[in-house]
Amino acid sequence: MVGDRQSRILLGFVLLLCLLLGGGTARGLTVDLLLLVAMVCVSAYAIGRHWNTPSSRWCKLIFSLLLCSALVQLLPVPVTWLAFARPSVFLPFDPSTGRAFEWSSVSLSVPRTILAVITVLCEIAMFVALRRLGREELGRMMLFYSAGVIVNILVVLLNYSSEGCGNIVGPQSHSLGAGLFANQNHLATLFCASIPLAVYGLSVQGMRTFAVSALVAILIALLSLGSRAGILMGFSVLFLSLLIGWRGMRLGRLGASVLVLLVFLFGYGAIVRIGVDVPETTLSRQLFALTTLRAIRENLLLGTGYGTFDLVYPHYELLKDIYQPYVNHAHNDFLEIMLEGGLAGAALVIAYIVAVLLQLTKVHGAPLQRLSFLSICVVLVHSTVDYPLRTVAMAAAFAFYNALFFAASETSTRPCARRCLDNGNLDDVERETKWNSNA
Repeated sequence: MVGDRQSRILLGFVLLLCLLLGGGTARGLTVDLLLLVAMVCVSAYAIGRHWNTPSSRWCKLIFSLLLCSALVQLLPVPVTWLAFARPSVFLPFDPSTGRAFEWSSVSLSVPRTILAVITVLCEIAMFVALRRLGREELGRMMLFYSAGVIVNILVVLLNYSSEGCGNIVGPQSHSLGAGLFANQNHLATLFCASIPLAVYGLSVQGMRTFAVSALVAILIALLSLGSRAGILMGFSVLFLSLLIGWRGMRLGRLGASVLVLLVFLFGYGAIVRIGVDVPETTLSRQLFALTTLRAIRENLLLGTGYGTFDLVYPHYELLKDIYQPYVNHAHNDFLEIMLEGGLAGAALVIAYIVAVLLQLTKVHGAPLQRLSFLSICVVLVHSTVDYPLRTVAMAAAFAFYNALFFAASETSTRPCARRCLDNGNLDDVERETKWNSNA
C-alpha cells in the first residue's frame, strides 16, 4: 500500500537520524528536542494513515498508567498529604517565613517531569506507529536501522585506526571514540542488540553475504570500543542468537565452518581485549543502587517526580560515599523509575515485563520475533547497570525492537481464517494457517 510505504520511509528517516544524532547523554540537548519533534510529527502522520488498525491492549494500559502517574505528579495536592509520603526536607516552604506552603505538586520539579513524560510519550508514539505498519514494510525498516548502525561502526573503526593522532571531535562536542554516541557503553549496547538482527539475515535468501559482513563488522567494532561488559555481552548474545536462529539457516558446511571460525576469533579477541589493563574507578554501581534503594524506601508511595533523580540522590549519600564526579543517574533504570514514579512507576515496569512475557508465548514459530526479543533483553539487562534508554538513539532503537517483537500478534490466523470462512473457502483457511505457522 502507498500509505504503508510513505509511513515506512518517513519513520525510517527519523530512526536513522536518531541513531546518527541522538547519542548524547546530557539533559536538554537541542538536537534531542528536534528529534523528538520529528518523531512525534511523523508518528502522528503514520498513525493517522492507519487509524483503523487495532492497538494492543497492553500498549493502551501502559500509556494510560503513564498519563495517570504524570497527572498525579503534576496536579497540586495539600502539603499535609505529602508529609505522610516523603521526608520533611522535600516539602516546599516559603523562605521568607520558613513555613511550608499549603499546596504543592508531588513532583519536586514540574518542568523536568513534563519534559520526561513528553519524551517517553514521543517514544511510545513511535512504537505505535511502527507497529501499525504492515509486516512487509516493517521488515524493510531494517535498511534504515542497518544504515545507522553501519555509520556508527565506520566512525568507531576510523577513530580506532587514528588513535595515535588523537581523537576526532564529534558534532556534539564529544570524542568520536564511541562512534556518534557520547557513551561507549550505550553504543556497545546498540551493537550487541544488532547481533540478533544480523543473525536473522543469515536465514534470508539473498541477504546472507550482507548479514555475515555486518556481523563481522559489529564484532570488530565491539572489540575496538574496548568495553569489557560490551564484549562479554556481545559473545553471549552471538551464541544465543546462533542457537535461536540456527534452525532457519541453510548455510551448508562451508557457511557453518565460517560461523564457527567467526565465533572462535571473536572469543580469542575478547580474551585479549579484556586482559588489557584499564584504569580503576572509585565509583561503584553497587553503591549507586544501595543509595537509590535508601531513597526509594522513603519515597515509594508517590515518588519524587520523573526527571528529579539528581535532586534527590545527594540527600541520601553517606559522607564516605561522596565523590567529586557528579551522579546524574542511578545507573539502574528500574530503580530510578521506582524512585521517581513511586508505586505507579513500579506498576509501569511490571506491566511492560508481563506484556513481553505473554507475547513471548506466541512467537514460537517466528524467528525474527524471537531474535528481536533477544535484542530487547540486551537493552533491559544493560539497563540494570546503566541508563541506555535515557539517550534518544537507544530509545528509538528500543521502540523498533519492540515493534518487530509485538508485530507477531498481527500474524495470528484468526482474522484471516474468519474472512476465509465467511467466503466459504476452507482450503484458504488451511493454507493461511500453514503460512502463518511457518512465518
